[in-house]
Amino acid sequence: MDRTLLQFVWKSSWRDQLIIVIASLVSFPIILATLYIPKLIVDEALRGENFPKSYLGMELEQLDFLIALCASLLALIIVNNGVKYFINVQKGLTGERLLRRLRYVVFERVTLFPLPRLRNTSPGEVVQIVAAEVEPIGGFAGEMVATPVYQGGQLLVYIGFILAQDPFLGLAAIFLFPVQAYVVPKVQRIVVRLVQKRIRNVRSMTAEINEAVGGMEAMRINDAREWHLARMSERLYTNFRIRYRIFLLKYAIKFANNVINNITPFFFYSFGGYLVIQGRMELGALVAILAAYKDIASPWRELLNYYQSYSDISARYDAVYDAYGRERLVGRPEPVRLQGEEIVLDNIGSDVPLEAGGVEEVSLTIRPGQTVVVLGEEEGGRTVLLKLIAGLALPARGTVRVGSERGRDVLTRAYRDLAHVTRAPHILSGTFRENVAYSLLGQQGHGEKPEDWARREREARLTGATPENPEMDWVDYERIGIRDAEAFDAYVLEILGALGLTRELFIRGLWTRLDPRREPQLAEQAMAARQLVTRDADAGLSGLVERWQRDAYLENATLAENLFFGVPDSPKMRSATLARRTDVRKALVATGMEEEVLRIGLEAAEMLVELLGSLGRDGALVEQLGLIEHAEIEDYARIVAAQRRRSLRWLSRGDKVMLMRLAFEIVPLRHRLGVLDSPERRERIVKARRPLRARIDAEGWLHYFDDTGYLPGLPLIENVLGGRPRIDRRDAQPPVEQRLGQAMLSHDIHQFVIAAGLRTEVGLAGSTLSPSQARRVALARALAAKPALLVLDGVADDSSDNHRALREAMEKIQPGGTRVFGTQNEALAREADLVVRLSRGKVVASGPPSEIFASDDAA
Repeated sequence: MDRTLLQFVWKSSWRDQLIIVIASLVSFPIILATLYIPKLIVDEALRGENFPKSYLGMELEQLDFLIALCASLLALIIVNNGVKYFINVQKGLTGERLLRRLRYVVFERVTLFPLPRLRNTSPGEVVQIVAAEVEPIGGFAGEMVATPVYQGGQLLVYIGFILAQDPFLGLAAIFLFPVQAYVVPKVQRIVVRLVQKRIRNVRSMTAEINEAVGGMEAMRINDAREWHLARMSERLYTNFRIRYRIFLLKYAIKFANNVINNITPFFFYSFGGYLVIQGRMELGALVAILAAYKDIASPWRELLNYYQSYSDISARYDAVYDAYGRERLVGRPEPVRLQGEEIVLDNIGSDVPLEAGGVEEVSLTIRPGQTVVVLGEEEGGRTVLLKLIAGLALPARGTVRVGSERGRDVLTRAYRDLAHVTRAPHILSGTFRENVAYSLLGQQGHGEKPEDWARREREARLTGATPENPEMDWVDYERIGIRDAEAFDAYVLEILGALGLTRELFIRGLWTRLDPRREPQLAEQAMAARQLVTRDADAGLSGLVERWQRDAYLENATLAENLFFGVPDSPKMRSATLARRTDVRKALVATGMEEEVLRIGLEAAEMLVELLGSLGRDGALVEQLGLIEHAEIEDYARIVAAQRRRSLRWLSRGDKVMLMRLAFEIVPLRHRLGVLDSPERRERIVKARRPLRARIDAEGWLHYFDDTGYLPGLPLIENVLGGRPRIDRRDAQPPVEQRLGQAMLSHDIHQFVIAAGLRTEVGLAGSTLSPSQARRVALARALAAKPALLVLDGVADDSSDNHRALREAMEKIQPGGTRVFGTQNEALAREADLVVRLSRGKVVASGPPSEIFASDDAA
């Protein structure tokens, strides 16, 4: 990183800054002209004599001369503001580019930190710096050169104009400027120190928030909430005290500036008026001086603010530089290949002390194809040793040798051939496929580029960032000998299936929503499966599924789905969106159904308000019903009360939208409110389907249930069934999934559902996965890259059938692979080729199992 803010700004944006400077210089003659023209208007056009006068080569009478001067002034004002507009846009653009560059640089440097520094870096602190701390720096950076040039130039223009009219008044206009220039910097230095102190406090507060939120379960189980609240309160109080002192100083500066700025006009009115009365100054000149001084205050104030901002922002930049700019970065070295090579650890030791779980004097040779078991406790050095073997930590002592490569950093450079899986693996907030493909990402995306690729490249070049688009295909298929994405999907499914995740993928695939435009093949397979499954009399789904029937009311569907006999293409188009659509409301009015829908919504609102009022407005009940938000209860109570005094037609448009949205969401068998139980009401709703369809243009946003194609607004299972599992049968969903799976398996058409499951989300950091499933996904990610060395810490290491099956699956996926297990399970160690027994960070025994357990077997 550049050492100072000025270096960073000038080095990164000097071309943009020069453009702003040139535009500023262009504006100065225009500003000077706008000061002289009012003087001409007063002295020459209004009070002048000897007409006609020559102006721009024309002879003009008094009125024409006045109009010409006023028109010229108006034109100059428009041009001047146009230049200002250009300068402001250019400043904003430059600032945003610099902000993007700074954020990218900070994040890039974090990804290149040495491993010991990374372990001591709080994620919350990085988030705070990248997201919040550098934001003001970007905003100020665009003005760093422009403000002193533009505002300083304006100030000189105004002062020069006043001095030209009268030197004494010119000196009066600026005689207090030196006082301000002396006092403001001194006070500002105190403010800067306070700003730096506040930044450090906010960083610490962010780290504490990150720790508290990350350990929320531990907080609750240990009842430590009050202690965490006390820590947060103390941080907030410290922040309050700092900010309060900053406010006192900043507004003291502002008070002094305002007083000084308002004293100077006293001299103008008194001495300037005296000079006009004495005939030593024209009235127009005094008017022009007063106008110029009114304008002079603005650039001077901007320059003072600029100095304050410069000090503040420089302090912020220095804080970022001190935190992330000084570190020596690792870089990306040439990879060391492990395939077919021995890995020799010679007397290595860690920088972690033995008392904290480190290791010392470890010597070990791992041969290709061996299964090695590191036997010992995690805190006894096992975890640290496995990280050293996996290249995730750098030995503090000793050497590592791989083939002809020797040194302490050899294994950290073998990132292409190493994989490491722990009991609590890192899972991405993405799909199953993205998580598995994470180990095979290339250096850039490939495939079709975005439409705005040229602009992306240009902006990336200007900001020092990468133009690559993460939405492109980044998988390096050649690395594992696979030709394309389709073959890779099959490869991933094979691995996940071998690791026991097939059923999970099938269930998730059934309930995923596909976009037929992006996944046309899967959508076609779903439609083919519908024909086979619905034709299969042995599927056993009768009574468990409510089919989409045109002339029947659907009890498992919402009122909106019943009215339109269809579903919006996007799940984001909720009932509130439908209720706001003009075409929907017009169609409801034309068919006479608007009042019916509003009446249904009102009846439901009355019941909910009464129910929630009697139960104390239980938040859990509101969430369980899923019809309204807790914050909306008061609004619905108000609507109910208002309707009792007036009819529905007096409701506002917003209230009608709320009632419609509520009515559209109601499902009879789920909500049991009774508002849709009337046979007559249901008949009116069913009869309204055809006229509603005739009046709504559904192209591009709505698909009807009786369409022959795939309905993107419904999950895959409902597309295959041509209906929805019944809500009133609590046992319906698992049997439907099971029987549908059996029916599809009998026709050998189940694979596309599993492929759809591959594209389902695993939740934030894998929150929808069980710990066992998360480990299997991480193991699949490791195996997909075909690593020369796979290191597993507490994974698939016990004698249970599940773990034995995982080990067999690993051997099946990668026969003869080199694997290192960290465990306390001696039964697994007996099956290994090499056993390393650790105790308190040192190797107490090393060799084949027959030697290690000889004494135990003899006993």
